[in-house]
Amino acid sequence: MKEQFNTNVIDHSQELQAIKDKYGERFHHEPKATQEAAELWGIETNKCGVCRNITTEVLIDEKRITAEIYLARTTKNYWLTGISAHTSLSGTGYAPSVWDRTGYTSYDAARKQAIQKVKDFFSRSALEKEKSFIFSKISEKETPQLSLF
Repeated sequence: MKEQFNTNVIDHSQELQAIKDKYGERFHHEPKATQEAAELWGIETNKCGVCRNITTEVLIDEKRITAEIYLARTTKNYWLTGISAHTSLSGTGYAPSVWDRTGYTSYDAARKQAIQKVKDFFSRSALEKEKSFIFSKISEKETPQLSLF
């Protein structure tokens, strides 16, 4: 495991590449490969390596614009991320998976990174007239508010 300069990031790219090399080009069709990757992260998955027990947080769901982040906690107390972001013209999305090269050591770090990935997508893909609306909605969600009741 290589820890990046940011101590909140866990980088398993070398270990995952070794698993992929071991099982060859069609590694994703090999249940043993998925099992090894799941053990590396310490998480239960479906047969494709997508994490079970995913927490979903909706950032935006209005004006034909949607954005969600997905967070999955591992038994090693790491967090894996996924996103879903769509405008009326484009979209992207992926679930937390054992094939993710990077994980995070805290919920807050994972959440922050997932939100940044959503913002990066909209920076590249949203129409200019949509961007101020999108970024103001995301800004409202970036710092979770504590409930007073």
